[in-house]
Amino acid sequence: DVIHPDFPKRDISCYLENLLDFFFSPGSTSVTEDDIRWFFILINEQLTLDFTQDVIAVGGDVDLSSMDSPEGPGESPLFNVLAPSVARHFLRRILTHKVDDEKPVKPLSIFYRMPRKLVADTLLSKGRSEDLTTYMPVVYRNTPAIQVKRSDVMMQPLADLYFLTVLEHMKDEKASGMRLETALQIIKEVQDHLQNNQSHVQEKLVCLIELQAVVQLTLEKSAEALAHKDTRQNALEWSPTISSKVSDPFTGGGENGGHEQMVLMHLLRELKGPTRLLEFLNIPNITRSLDFLQDYKDKLESAGKESVHLLPFMLHGAKGQLTEIYSTVSQLMNDIVQHEGKEREKETQTVFVQVIREILRSNKLLRYDNIPVNLKQFMRMVIWLVAYYGLYCHKTRCSSLVHLLKTQLRELNFTRGQLDILSSFLNPDEMQRHLEAPLPADAREEILEFVGEQVRPKVRNVKESEKFDPIHSLFYPKDEKEDPSDVELRHALANLVAVVFSLPEGSSHLWYFLFDQSRLEGTFLPGFMYPNEVSAEKMFFDCGILLNEEGKYERPDYREH
Repeated sequence: DVIHPDFPKRDISCYLENLLDFFFSPGSTSVTEDDIRWFFILINEQLTLDFTQDVIAVGGDVDLSSMDSPEGPGESPLFNVLAPSVARHFLRRILTHKVDDEKPVKPLSIFYRMPRKLVADTLLSKGRSEDLTTYMPVVYRNTPAIQVKRSDVMMQPLADLYFLTVLEHMKDEKASGMRLETALQIIKEVQDHLQNNQSHVQEKLVCLIELQAVVQLTLEKSAEALAHKDTRQNALEWSPTISSKVSDPFTGGGENGGHEQMVLMHLLRELKGPTRLLEFLNIPNITRSLDFLQDYKDKLESAGKESVHLLPFMLHGAKGQLTEIYSTVSQLMNDIVQHEGKEREKETQTVFVQVIREILRSNKLLRYDNIPVNLKQFMRMVIWLVAYYGLYCHKTRCSSLVHLLKTQLRELNFTRGQLDILSSFLNPDEMQRHLEAPLPADAREEILEFVGEQVRPKVRNVKESEKFDPIHSLFYPKDEKEDPSDVELRHALANLVAVVFSLPEGSSHLWYFLFDQSRLEGTFLPGFMYPNEVSAEKMFFDCGILLNEEGKYERPDYREH
């Protein structure tokens, strides 16, 4: 109940994990309803750091906005110290805890009666039963284009965690060899069960969440079956049922096609890229059998294969504030390239600097899908995107642009690392190569080894002439007839770099990886649980995490970091 406020967050996390591990250990016979209810409330409430009383308390009607903590007012939710994955681990352990000869309850027959009921009780204690509605996954609720009906009952942390736990458990226990028709049959069974339990509010609540987990699993199974030739025909035979479930409001897709977009994302993953996705959508009978895919096919074809990687505000015909700024900067940078070394060189450079400064001084309030966009950060992103898509992809060089950014547009706050990356693409001669040995032909050959407690590359005898720089080879290939997947990979990486360009300095581990690796020395990777620091050579190796049969960390030193 009480933890001293001087405890570091890492120690609080370990304390909570050990406490939960003690209470809910596998095979425990002393777990009570009160214990489980306490844990569910812990998940659903906020962990309040109240330094005025020198305690950390769980729950309570406390105004977090009035509190001050080392991390700022009101910034102390439970998940800051207890990772969602850890909470899900213990929730799953509780839900699968068997008492005597009890059998899992239907319709899914995976969890037991008492903890399922307590999930419902906890959710209903914070919301009205009349607000009970179809559960929508978090990913849908955070997508502006998908309109979701608000529900105080269903939009609670415990509801989201229960959904993820059901989905994870079904994937682990049931889905490995599950056929598509089996998943569709389970949806019917859950819907029938719901129909028969309309008057039982608690059962209806948990069943609505379970239904969404089954639906999500079915969407994934549908995409898997459609993407592979040997199962495609069978999936097409079930296409009327798939289409009806995708469009049925009762299955929780929301308005504007949440389930449709999810099927498309699974197809994109299975087919490994937009190019192959478009090829798939052009297969006879695909869009005829699954008409909801026709709109996406039309959009991909109208955008053209060359623009499927472009961000929305970069597309031809796009409108809005972001598109206007992108088009302006693109035109200015291309003018500089066109007149570099010619009579109007200084004039185009001066205009570029002036217009950028005017845009920054305007201090426009940018928004995209109702999300505020920082003008200066967006401008850094735009300059990178034009440098990559507008210049590099057209094999155009321009050394003067980086000089302008460095000397005359300091207000954009480009760091040295950012300017180095821009230089590497605007003037390839400045890209430094870091040679390394290629991966061994035999996939079973080990490439890492332990040196004491450290993981290091295994010394292999490789000729200097065989070493290469994989990053340089990807972006500057020798063979002009390259694999389309390499082009897709380049564009994907470029878009990731664009996002990191827009971030404030030091706000993400990706920022350090890209722009200031020197500050990584002696640190550990995000989520890393092995005592292996980033070396002075900026090298790091993750050998994974081993768990024992009880789901505990195999090595005690995992917890150190």
